[in-house]
Amino acid sequence: GLKNFIVDATERPIRRPKDKTKQQHYYSGKKKQHTIKNQLLVHPQTRKILAVSETVEGKRHDKQLMEDDPLIQKFPPHATGMGDSAYLKSQELHPWLTMIIPEKKPPKGELTDTQKANNREISKIRVRAEHPIAYLKHFNILAHKFRSDLDYAHQPFQTIAAVYNFTRNCQ
Repeated sequence: GLKNFIVDATERPIRRPKDKTKQQHYYSGKKKQHTIKNQLLVHPQTRKILAVSETVEGKRHDKQLMEDDPLIQKFPPHATGMGDSAYLKSQELHPWLTMIIPEKKPPKGELTDTQKANNREISKIRVRAEHPIAYLKHFNILAHKFRSDLDYAHQPFQTIAAVYNFTRNCQ
């Protein structure tokens, strides 16, 4: 099931830790709050969630999260993944993995019409990873601040991902 996949990560807010070192560890400059992060692998055709990464601090970069995930060693040869620009250099670290990423506009330049059309086609497929994330965040425990012990932060995310996959079997 890991031959083709779409990868994306999502952050969720947590309560501000009391300990100063934990505050620095969990503070995400991107969201301007204390967060935790999970990464999803989604199948491009069935839109099922193939895997959920461990829960990590929100400031960890998406590419670093993918590199640290032990699942990357289980990708079959010539696996193809789609991701956003955060996964730009992933292919250099893992030569058996092909990443399809939209092209960025060059500094003080413009993309050609062909590049723009290519980016639109990639986005049409990549949005299939955003839909499961949106579904998961319909549950308030993922959309609002996580107020429980951070040792258990992975449980609601994995459970709701399983519920999402279960509802996809019925269709």
